[in-house]
Amino acid sequence: GFFLNNLRRQISTRIAAIVPERQAGIVTALMTGERAAIADEDWQALRVSGLAHIISISGLHVAMVAGPVFFIVRFLLACIPFIALRFPIKKIAALVALVVSCAYVGLVVPSVPTTRALLMTGIALIAVMLDRPPISLRLVAVAAIIVLVWEPSSVWSVSFQMSFAAVTALVAVAEAMSTKWSHL
Repeated sequence: GFFLNNLRRQISTRIAAIVPERQAGIVTALMTGERAAIADEDWQALRVSGLAHIISISGLHVAMVAGPVFFIVRFLLACIPFIALRFPIKKIAALVALVVSCAYVGLVVPSVPTTRALLMTGIALIAVMLDRPPISLRLVAVAAIIVLVWEPSSVWSVSFQMSFAAVTALVAVAEAMSTKWSHL
């Protein structure tokens, strides 16, 4: 609602005050999901280069928030012996990363790919909290089922098909490689 729109506007104003005008639209899009400030020439350049999809807040961006938060929180907690020896710091870091990721996705202009990315990231972080492998074909299947229950028509979207096909391929290769590496 109003609070999030106001916060997005404040972030956009701050970016415009600090970042050169030409880059401010792209930075604003990456921070808030609002793409209206991107110059037409920049959109054209992104399309021609095949990079326009990078501006859409999706898995890459959510992972770029969750990953560093997870590792920084875990590192900081590991630096405090009292906490590191008494508490499950990996699970705490996963919980903090999940909360921060939810806040980030809540801040950006909502879209199906963004929600799907949060769902995939959230399931992986919950798997970490439950001492389950965070990267598995099962994770991909659960996320796809949840997305399809939530929005069945998304099965026909290219975004759904490409993102799940890409993630499935990456996870399958990772699982195959982990088997190969474990025998070395």
